[in-house]
Amino acid sequence: FRWNMNYPGGGPPRESRSWSVDDILVTGSIAQGGGQVSQPLSGDTDVLEINALEMNCFPNPATDQVNISINRNVTNGKIIFTDISGRDVYQVPFSKLFERETVSVNTSNWPGGIFVVRLVSSEGTTKQIINIR
Repeated sequence: FRWNMNYPGGGPPRESRSWSVDDILVTGSIAQGGGQVSQPLSGDTDVLEINALEMNCFPNPATDQVNISINRNVTNGKIIFTDISGRDVYQVPFSKLFERETVSVNTSNWPGGIFVVRLVSSEGTTKQIINIR
């Protein structure tokens, strides 16, 4: 990772006490036809934050039921509950989930413990740790 602000004279003005990043420029190598091409990507940080896939599992800790909601539409995926030993204990497959839609999972017969809830979809992956009592 390299940070390059491209200030005239090699650094920020001496009178500058604070600054922020409004835009991000990412460069990387993309394999095309056996070769590598460097391609710059740029975007406004506000857009990057809005597009981040986020999931909310509640209540946490849970007893009888865990509710899962997401911040945007996702397709072709599953919600996976993994116990502390790394074993997948429950899955909820889906073809489409809508923004703010809530998926409820009955956990009343589950043993208490810490679980990782992962949402894996065509649009990305996110996870959250929950406690079931």
